[in-house]
Amino acid sequence: MGYYYDNYLTDILPAPDGSGYYLLGTIKWGGSMFESGDILLMKINNAGEPVEQYPFSISGMDQTLSFCLTPENNLLISGAIEGETYNVHGIVLKTDLQGNIIWQNELFQSPKEGEIASLVVSADGNYVGGGSYKTAPGQIDAYLVKLNASTGAILWQRQYGGNYRDYCYNMIATPDGGYLMVGRQDTLAGAFAYIVKTNCMGLLTEPQADFTFTTDSTTLAATFYNQSQQVYPDSIDGGHFIWNFDDGTPPYQTKEPIPITHLYTQAGTYYVTLYAITCTDTSVFQTIVKPQSGWGTAVGIQTALNSPPVEGLGVVVYPNPAQNTLQITTPFFEGGQRGGVFTLYSLTGQIVLQTPFVSTSSTNNVGAANTAGAATQTVSVANLPAGVYFYTVSAAGGDSDNGNYNGGGMVLARGKVAVVR
Repeated sequence: MGYYYDNYLTDILPAPDGSGYYLLGTIKWGGSMFESGDILLMKINNAGEPVEQYPFSISGMDQTLSFCLTPENNLLISGAIEGETYNVHGIVLKTDLQGNIIWQNELFQSPKEGEIASLVVSADGNYVGGGSYKTAPGQIDAYLVKLNASTGAILWQRQYGGNYRDYCYNMIATPDGGYLMVGRQDTLAGAFAYIVKTNCMGLLTEPQADFTFTTDSTTLAATFYNQSQQVYPDSIDGGHFIWNFDDGTPPYQTKEPIPITHLYTQAGTYYVTLYAITCTDTSVFQTIVKPQSGWGTAVGIQTALNSPPVEGLGVVVYPNPAQNTLQITTPFFEGGQRGGVFTLYSLTGQIVLQTPFVSTSSTNNVGAANTAGAATQTVSVANLPAGVYFYTVSAAGGDSDNGNYNGGGMVLARGKVAVVR
């Protein structure tokens, strides 16, 4: 490398224009009480000959670990710097391809110590770095930090680990928008391989949807109180909520977990649903609400959307996951003929498929087949995108005030179904 006595390279990237490669390394030398060194960015041509060398002198002993190319063809460099106090700090540099520093950010200021081992571009165009840092004497935690692409300012930072030493050696961005770290975890029993998977916020938690409600005794109005946990709507990359009041009004999306009052236009039974969404994780909570004139306080009962069919009604939705078709098997009811509806909803509560069916003891509709005591309806899902959907199977007619009815039809079953390709 043409410098002094203790030089090494740690990473390599192809030049965006195909003219060669960028190499990243460290150049070190002595000559004083303290070891000194610089970060080195070097370019070689396709024959392996050095073309350019760009040293960066930050503070005392500077060393580098890895770098990556940004979408605008700049370089993001990670490493560590050590001053005369012997404290090691993480550093992230953003440079252009000619070695000009656009910004730099020194992390873990004294008395903390640490380093950034790996960097990636996040789904929103900002940057996330993974590494390790000393949180207390004898204790080291794995670490993630998100940086603003324009300024290098910290957007959020997280730490992971137990009571001893936990290291992140490398990390990647995953297709779901989260991050996956690998490294080592030291314990009293020895060292173990260490793997951490987070969501897009660098968190290990999943959202938990929940709400309560009160009613107005003089109107068909209900006020809903969002009790959801682990959504973090006020944070950078935080989640949001979607309300579905089951009365034909559009789903309501908000980042505010504040009380919401909804006015119903007619009495009936409504399955009010709250979706709590953080990154790609979705939690669903649903409660039955029965507005009626002078209704007083209704009783809410949780009905998980992935619950089994209503006991004793014998509805089967098969297969799950489905590829091209679903089969809905429903029982015959007293009186012979019984119409019904199969409805499929997206995760935001929008109807994506709805088809009627008829169960009779003597007549089959198109796509249906009868067996003893039951009828099977085949529904095509071949045109739907792959994903998870909610479904309801409702029978036509009946008393609309017994808690298992929806819009005058008995809800025979509700649940989730996956469509795969």
